[in-house]
Amino acid sequence: MVKIIGASLKNVNDPAIWRSFLSQLRSPSGEQRQELEDFYRVFKLECDKLGDEKKLCLLYWAVFRAGYEVPRDYIIECWRAEQFLVGLQTLGEARDRGHAILDELVKKALLEKGSKWAHYKMYQHFQRAALRIANCSYMNGLQLLDLHDTSIKSLPSSISSLVNLNVLFLNRCSQLTHLPVEIGGLQRLEILDLCHSGFHSLPAQIGQLTNLKCLRVSFIEMIATNIIARLQSLEELSIYVNPASRRWIQNAESIAEEIATLEELRTLSFYFPSVDCLQTFVNKSKSWNGNDTLWRGNSFRSFSIDVGYQRRSSPPVKLIDSKCKCTAEKHLKFSAGEGFPDAVAKILEEACALELIGNNVVNISCLSTADKLGGLEACVIEECGEMTSIIDGNLAGGPAFQQLNELHLLSLPKLVHIWNGPIDSKSLTMLTTLTLKGCHCLKALVSEAMALRLNQLQFLQVEDCRVIEEIFETGIIVESGAFPKLKNLQLINLPRLSNICSAVTPLDWPSLETIMIRACEELRNFPSTISNAARLRKIKCTERWWNNLAWANDNARNHLEGVKEFLS
Repeated sequence: MVKIIGASLKNVNDPAIWRSFLSQLRSPSGEQRQELEDFYRVFKLECDKLGDEKKLCLLYWAVFRAGYEVPRDYIIECWRAEQFLVGLQTLGEARDRGHAILDELVKKALLEKGSKWAHYKMYQHFQRAALRIANCSYMNGLQLLDLHDTSIKSLPSSISSLVNLNVLFLNRCSQLTHLPVEIGGLQRLEILDLCHSGFHSLPAQIGQLTNLKCLRVSFIEMIATNIIARLQSLEELSIYVNPASRRWIQNAESIAEEIATLEELRTLSFYFPSVDCLQTFVNKSKSWNGNDTLWRGNSFRSFSIDVGYQRRSSPPVKLIDSKCKCTAEKHLKFSAGEGFPDAVAKILEEACALELIGNNVVNISCLSTADKLGGLEACVIEECGEMTSIIDGNLAGGPAFQQLNELHLLSLPKLVHIWNGPIDSKSLTMLTTLTLKGCHCLKALVSEAMALRLNQLQFLQVEDCRVIEEIFETGIIVESGAFPKLKNLQLINLPRLSNICSAVTPLDWPSLETIMIRACEELRNFPSTISNAARLRKIKCTERWWNNLAWANDNARNHLEGVKEFLS
């Protein structure tokens, strides 16, 4: 309540407006006083200030159980199905409007962000107030049917009578093995989600849904020819597959050719088993090659494109979580292959996130020369057995990784440098997260040139690197203010690591809060390295390692004694 009132009266200096607000809170509502009346009054007062569109969107929260965290895309699809977002022709426009509405409702403290990325929730007492106001009176005729994650086994043929249905969610219905042919009668249907359900095939009648704008489906035994090509209103298409499926490999190119005919497509999630299959799509796609000045480069709003397949030896890195700034609306995963074919480079021009897996390149400087890396926000490079550096500054033709927030380097057995040679002043300056694992030729992590660029780094993890001896290269000049925003440092299983920084003056570490040290037995001078870390709250380590540290004096040990936490 305090947040809502504060947001409403922020920057209001006129006492008359404050008095008027107080008067409205105190005035009779004309209704019988009920439980939690004060919450209701505050909520209703702010709700009534909203326009009709935003008010309906807010009151829709009444249909969810208390405390439920609603995914952003799902709530926007619900709002569109209920026709709250008026005057918008495309799903992309509706999603953008929905983003703006959610942002405004959070700023007004009517909603709050959930614990998961891109999830929102309403305080439970306000949710009860919303239910009291809405009373479900605006739901005239079924427009959204959500049966996801239920045990439903079949849909009745009478489903065609739902002539106003706009959205149908049947995802994760594992016992639902077929759709009735009458599904083709849902002529107003715009969103159909069939992912991870029990279907063996899609009926050809899906092709009759000519107003369908969003289709999400897992690859099943068969997608009949010319179903997708008939859905010319599609703006969003997601087909999730098992990349090891032979049947998909046999069908992918023909399906890609059908997708290429869709002129309105703006969002695509698709697995291309080969570069040739991707090249066919890039060459023929009317939507990919369309001109739309609203988006950078081409007309696609978002994509998740996988090319090739290589079985990974470790779980994939999760690029998106509640702490990550990366939107990754445009995600490319390129597995195996040699170098960067034209089709891959074309996709990379638009990508915000890149996963490069099993490639044979020695570095990716060629992409920097062609300015393919400037827009990346997140990058994972994994199991590239010949890679000796990520970028070679002697070969790069300009800056690289200007927007990069996250860099994850995994299982690169020949990696000697992250960045070799000179670094452009615009490179790496946005990097907040850096992780390395399984890089067994890397002896030092940070060069002098890199140290000058990592002013935004907040999280650093180095793990399972057998020969690394130091974090900062010996002999480089490191200013005491290096790594000014680093909060979390993790050093794990580094048997030869003996030094973090050989600078005469210890670093200040002004933001360092948490440290984890495990299996780094040679790192005995550690206390002197972090003696100036004023904000340090926790050192996680083994008792044996702690007892073997080289302490300058008892004062230094006593200073850090209170923040240690022994690992089992």
